[in-house]
Amino acid sequence: MNLEHFKAYIKDVRGVSESTARHYETALYTINALLEKYQFEISSLFHTTDIDELDRVKEFLDQNQEFQTKDSVGHRMYSVAFKHYYRFAMWYK
Repeated sequence: MNLEHFKAYIKDVRGVSESTARHYETALYTINALLEKYQFEISSLFHTTDIDELDRVKEFLDQNQEFQTKDSVGHRMYSVAFKHYYRFAMWYK
């Protein structure tokens, strides 16, 4: 799964604007930066190969205080972007 496929999905299937798609892209890169910062076993959402890996990322994010704070301040943009990416992964497989 890669970013270009996700962007096409989010615009064509989910019907979001180009601007919103860019916000989601930025949010996913922010999540990747957190995964790297905390040396999580999966360093990029774009390198995941199955839903089990995304489930592990979700568990990590749900327990990570920095992510929770950033998500709260960002009006849940990061968790929504992740949710869309998760749906994309389910759809893409």
